[in-house]
Parts: sequence; C-alpha cells; structure tokens
Amino acid sequence: MLPRTKIIILTFVCAFLVNAFSSTILHVTALDVEGCLTYRWQPREKPGFHVSNSSIQRTPKPPLGCEKLRKYKDEVEVGYVVVDPLHDTNEFVTELKAVVGGNDERAMEEKELIVIIEDEAPGKPSGGGLLHSLGEKAHDEKRHAEIWTNTLKGDNHYLVYSSSVLGRARSWNRGATMAHAAKYVVLTTGHSLHAATPDWVANAISLMEERKSMVLVGGRAYGKLMASSDKKSSSGSWFGRKRNLLEEMDEEDEEDEEEREDGVTQRSDGSSMERLGATFTPGLSSDAPVVVRRQAFVNLGRFARTMCPKKGACQGNVVEELAARAWLAGYETALLPTDKDTKEEVSCSETLTNDVLSSTDIETIARRVKGASSVDGNDLPVVPFPSGEEDETAANLWFDYAPIQGKCRPLAEPEDAWTVENCKEIDDADSALMIQYYKRPKNINEIIKGVRLVPEKVEVIIINDSESDHWLWRKQLDRPGDFLIYMHNNHEIRAYNRASLFANSNMLVTLQDDDVPTGTKWLTQALALFESHPKLTFLSGYRARGGFPGGNYGLGRGKIPTTDKKANVPFMFAYKLVAGPLFYRRDVFMRTGMFMLLFSCAGDPGIHFEYEYSLRTWYYEYQAGLYTCNFKHHVGDWKSSGTRASKEKEARRRLVGVRNSQNVRFMYKGLAGGGKEGKLLVRAGAIQKIFASGKPTNVVI
Repeated sequence: MLPRTKIIILTFVCAFLVNAFSSTILHVTALDVEGCLTYRWQPREKPGFHVSNSSIQRTPKPPLGCEKLRKYKDEVEVGYVVVDPLHDTNEFVTELKAVVGGNDERAMEEKELIVIIEDEAPGKPSGGGLLHSLGEKAHDEKRHAEIWTNTLKGDNHYLVYSSSVLGRARSWNRGATMAHAAKYVVLTTGHSLHAATPDWVANAISLMEERKSMVLVGGRAYGKLMASSDKKSSSGSWFGRKRNLLEEMDEEDEEDEEEREDGVTQRSDGSSMERLGATFTPGLSSDAPVVVRRQAFVNLGRFARTMCPKKGACQGNVVEELAARAWLAGYETALLPTDKDTKEEVSCSETLTNDVLSSTDIETIARRVKGASSVDGNDLPVVPFPSGEEDETAANLWFDYAPIQGKCRPLAEPEDAWTVENCKEIDDADSALMIQYYKRPKNINEIIKGVRLVPEKVEVIIINDSESDHWLWRKQLDRPGDFLIYMHNNHEIRAYNRASLFANSNMLVTLQDDDVPTGTKWLTQALALFESHPKLTFLSGYRARGGFPGGNYGLGRGKIPTTDKKANVPFMFAYKLVAGPLFYRRDVFMRTGMFMLLFSCAGDPGIHFEYEYSLRTWYYEYQAGLYTCNFKHHVGDWKSSGTRASKEKEARRRLVGVRNSQNVRFMYKGLAGGGKEGKLLVRAGAIQKIFASGKPTNVVI
C-alpha cells in the first residue's frame, strides 16, 4: 500500500493533469460477475478534482473527524473470511480469538473479519453450520448473541447469514470481494481455521511481500507437488490424465534440488521460500487456509463456480484451478505447509474439473513453476494496464494489480444439467435488492411483503446496521438468495458499497427501511429502462433535478414530462438524483469508484452522496434518470427515528448535509452550474431533449 503522503501527491498530480471535461470515458474491462472484474475502491475524484477555474481560492469543507468518533477503518491491510463455522460455538469462538487476535481481544477488534453462515433458514435445519438446530426463537437468538454480540465486536467485523448452501467457492468469492482489505485476505473454513495461526499467516504475508508476483499461498497441496511437506493428501488432483507432464517436471525439480545442494545452482540465502520451507506449486487444496493477494484474486476472476454446492460434495479443487489460472497469467502460487492438519478430511475425486487445461497450458505452468524456483522473486511479469487504459497515478492509488488480459475467466464452468438448474437461485439473479436497516421493526413485514411481489428472481440483502430485531428478520429471510448481513452501524454509504460488492447481480437496487415497494411492475419497468437506454447507469424512483434549463421532478414536485414506451412508465433523463430507491449497474458502479466514502464517517448519514454520484455518472459520459416507481414513502415513525431520533442526531445530519452540498458544488465548479456554462447540466438536458423527440439516446454529447 502506498504511504498516505504519496496518495495525496498522486491525487493532486491527477487533478492537475485532467482538465475539466476531456478524455472522461474509462476504458476498462467489463464486469462478468464470476469472470473479468475490474473496480476501484474510491473514485479518482476528490473534493476539488473537477475544478476547472484555477483561480478559485475556496477549499472544500474540512474532514468530519472520523478517526475521533470510531475505530472503523476504510483501509486495512489484512482481512479474514471464515465460512461454515464449527457446530460447537464455544470451540469456534475460542479458535477465532486465538487465530485472528492472538488471544488479544483488542487486537482482534482491530482486524477485518467476515464470518459467513450458509444454509441456515429457520425451521429448516441443514445439519451443518453454527446454528445447527433452528426453528426456536430463543435458541436462534442465544446462538446469535454468542457469535455476534459477544465475539464479533470490532467496528470492522461482519456476520453474514445465507439461506442457501453456497459452498466454499461462492462464499469466499462474496466475502473476499466485500472485504476492504487492501492487500491480503485469509480464507478458511471452520474446520481449517485453527491451522491459520498468527505465525502461519505472518509467514505467508512475508513471503508475498518479498515476491510481488506471489498472489496465492496455501497450507496444503495435492499429490507429489507438495514436496516441502511430509503430509500428503489422499485427494486426487484435477490435472487428471495430463498429470504426467507435471510429474516429469517434479522429477526434474528433484534433480535440480540435488544440483543446488552440490552448489551448482545457488539461490539467495535470504529467500523466504527457503527460509520458510515453501514450495512453488499450482496443486493447492481448499482444505487448509489460503492467503490471497486481494486485488489480483478479484482481477483473476475469483474461484470458479464449477458445481452447485450441496452437503458432502467435493469443494477442494477450486483453489487448484485458480492457482493454475494465476500461473498462466504470469503470477506465482506456493505451498506453505501448516503445522496443523484439518479437523475434517474432505476427499475429492479427479472428475470435478478434470482436463480443463490443454497440454500447452500444462507445459506453460510446468515451465513457469520451474523458472520461478531459480530466481529470488519479483522476476515474473506483472501484467500492466493495457496501453491507454489507465495511467500509473490512477492505477496505484489503492492496489498493486491491473486486470488480467484474457486470463480472468475460470477455466471450468458448470456443465451438468442438475448444477445449472439448481444453482440458478443463487447464481443468476435478475437484480439484488439491498436494504439498509436501522431500528424500524414495524416496517419489516410490510417491506418484505412488497419485495416478494416482484416476479423477477432477486437477491435480497438486508444490512442490519442497528444489530437489532434479529428474529424478525431471520424468520422472513427463508428463500434462496436471501442474505442478512450484520454491521456495526456503518451507515448508508459504506453499507451500500459493501453490499454492492457482496452481490452477484449486475443490477443493484438500494432500498430504504421507511419505503415500501408496491405492485409487481416497478422492477420490471426499471429493468426495461436500462435495456432501452444502454448508457443509462443510475436511476431514481423518487425525485430528481432535470438538466438544463433545470426544474425539480418526481414525487411531490413537478410531473415527469415524458414516458418511455417500452417500459410504459413516466421517465426522464435527470441531472441530479434523490434517493430512493436507487438503481445502478454494478459494473459501471465498481469501475467508477462506488459511493464516495469522504462524504461521511462510519455511522453518519451520507446526505447528498447520490447527488455526487449522479454528477460523476454524467461526467464519465454515462446517463442518469428518474421514473415513477409508486412506492409508499416515509412509512412509520420516520420523523422520530434513525438520524432524526434526537436533536443531536438531527444536528449532525444537517451538518453533514450542508458540508456535502458545498463539496458537490466545489468539486464540479464550472461543470455543474445553473446556466449554460454547466456542462453536465447541459449534457443531461440535451439527452432529455433527444429522448423527448423519440430519437435513440445511446449518444455522447
């Protein structure tokens, strides 16, 4: 990670080099859910970035003093994702504290930790996971208190309940993408957690720090390739019939090792590979802890969804397949044997991903593994951003690695009919509906009832930011694709950003806990609007300000002047949107930086965050719009709850709102004014005029 001073310098350099309105389109790899994935944590925009008049002396409002309010961190170096905790809660909690915190409660609270409990729907005990016997309110809440209230107490701790069986690959994919760990994520299951000792994790990270091309380190491997460990797995290798090439390579490695012992080939005495007893290999297992370099993991396409998970099914080959992909992309992976074996042996057959590599691929991997063993690190190529796609300044603001050209799609895809059919509910949702919830229990039944009316297949992601009303939510979320995520009052910007990363669907919808969906058409109509207008990437169902010459439209404001014929709903292009609901394309959202964290502290409302993202949408030559969704808005006690629950909270809400309103005006000074000089305002008005005339809107103004 770059030092903060360098980030500040790079930000100013970027601001200096980019003028107010030129070369604004981001040419980046498109999102393919489990394939090619590219995103940045925060936009290149900072307060002042878009200012086009160099004589302006104003400065944006000062920071809100977030570090004094909370221990929450937007940037951490190492995160943990633990899937399928042990049945014995006390045993699991004890291991969690020992592994993540080194039995130091304060140290554990400072770490980023995501625990995912899968296949746990009330009344439908699966026989696996933390909450083994469900259906009783008291039992469910007692177990929840043991893991969440009493253990996961840190500001950067999260607990996820999934109503569906996800399996390791899908759970780790969601968890590691949701994490904010800037460098490394430790992936384990409940049964391998004890093997991820602080010393083992520290050694794995030390190895990866020394070798910048190292993107994955595992604690266990398959077959002959785990040469540095005496422990051999009984599991088969997915390389299958073409394995003989790797066996020949392994025999050559043994000869090379003898030569090295004779002094023929020398490696640096300070090499972490030698010192730690690590071995270069793609043959890694998921039955032990794995450490991944987070951005490279995401850009490589994450773990392959080779099967629909079910109890007792093999899940051990997914790490091996990703490791092979990493070597083909020019990176390294290694075995760093753990001192402890897994508690529950998992045996995998060779048939899961057998023969997904060509002979050429196998030979390439063998050659690169052998070549890596002869150098001291950092010699293998790190794939750069394609020419003209990103400059060095932007590429290094948060992470080290660029998209992997042509190597970001998993090599193995589901083929059997059972997998394809039964995994639709968890893999192929039409939309993800994300609700940020804070202490409005009387609205829960009505909101879920409204959500269930839509005919589309949806993920329902509840962010329980108040950590309250556990059973009310648990008994409602019992369908495939339902998730309940616990956070420690992160509030809307951070909650929606993390939920957007966690989701699988490319159409994301933010819902509020005082708005109730009505009818069956609102989502269908929104999806039709995005289909009709390919450059539309941000949509409100509430209110918005129109483009030049201006005007406020939507509920309680001016009537939307135009109708989209395909969606059969009032719709217009708009310049500045108001939440909610808000709809946005996940790929564009991720590549343009998501909602701006600088607009609030954790726990603060993000007033006007949608204003800024609306303007950013137009700045990058995408489009924003407004339609009529016919929700019931401001349901229940909204005037006396949430950020209006006390005079102090109301005052803080006003402070954040005024500050962010001024920041928006300053950031887009000269681009978003009230007249013809406001280029974004004019652009939005011009697109609306084209739409009103009946012409195609897929144009750049």
